[in-house]
Amino acid sequence: FKDSFLNAIIKENLDSGKRQGLYREEVQSDILARFRLASIFMVLNPELYPATKNSLPGIITEITDNFLYGLVTTKGLKLIEKYKQQRQKI
Repeated sequence: FKDSFLNAIIKENLDSGKRQGLYREEVQSDILARFRLASIFMVLNPELYPATKNSLPGIITEITDNFLYGLVTTKGLKLIEKYKQQRQKI
């Protein structure tokens, strides 16, 4: 995971979010990029998340929300809430 293309994209998102004041400055991008990438692959494991019990979109939303809420500043929280409201309108 460490040197993958997806890891680099996630790390850049984390670094960019910190520069924009959306993510907390103390967030360690290297560690959390690898964690996020691993969590993406983890949801595809049917032993952990059987298709009969949970929907894939529901699992992804739940894990993504949990990840983001742990990263964001007050400014980032407002943006999350804005996006959630827009998503509910669709």
